[in-house]
Amino acid sequence: MKIADNILFGFVATGLIIACLACGGAPYTKPGPEYFGVWRTADSAIAFNSDGSVVYAAQDMFAQDNEVRIYDRSITLFLGDIQREFKIDEPPAGDKLKLNGVEYQRSGDTTLPAPGTSVKVPSDGELEASVKALIADYAKALDSGDFDSFSANRGGDASNTREIRERFDKQAGNKAQSLAALRDVENRNYKLDSIPSIIVTPSRGAFYVAGSFPSQPVAVRFEGNFELRSGKWRSNNFFLTL
Repeated sequence: MKIADNILFGFVATGLIIACLACGGAPYTKPGPEYFGVWRTADSAIAFNSDGSVVYAAQDMFAQDNEVRIYDRSITLFLGDIQREFKIDEPPAGDKLKLNGVEYQRSGDTTLPAPGTSVKVPSDGELEASVKALIADYAKALDSGDFDSFSANRGGDASNTREIRERFDKQAGNKAQSLAALRDVENRNYKLDSIPSIIVTPSRGAFYVAGSFPSQPVAVRFEGNFELRSGKWRSNNFFLTL
């Protein structure tokens, strides 16, 4: 399954009002039929799908989001701690929708938006290579017992460092099996749980990915975030389970 060919990913759509804990309890809804379709301007497009998925594309930004919320006067796209908010100046009326002072026209062409020419979305091969490089570095750290250097080089949220370290120490307790499985990843193809949620801008990019390798003697599961740093995808808060 190619990421570039499958830029939409599913989540359950509902028209029910949901309590938004992250927003102080403000009510929100999911996109209804009045939003469904592809809306375009001269240089951007936003697609609302009936399964609740959304894609936004412009010359300086591409986003496929794992959550979208419609509040009283705004639409907010979420990807982890990254948010993109659109003020609703005029809700859908016929074939017109006005967001952030810009008028969108509902398009008869239902082709999904594509990234702008300045935006680079990682291919399947690039993504798998990034995950494998991370696991190879982790195996080297496990072999040497130098978790601190691995953590410093790879970065991450300090609040999750303790849990990552606890897993590292547990895997070090069965070092031979752990290293065999981690090193066998290089000979395997991964299986993703779902298409990664991706957001990319010229200055920042991030995506969440989860899946596994059918490595031997045990499978290796991975879950976490990658961020775009100096043109390369680097891990952030990544968890490996054997």
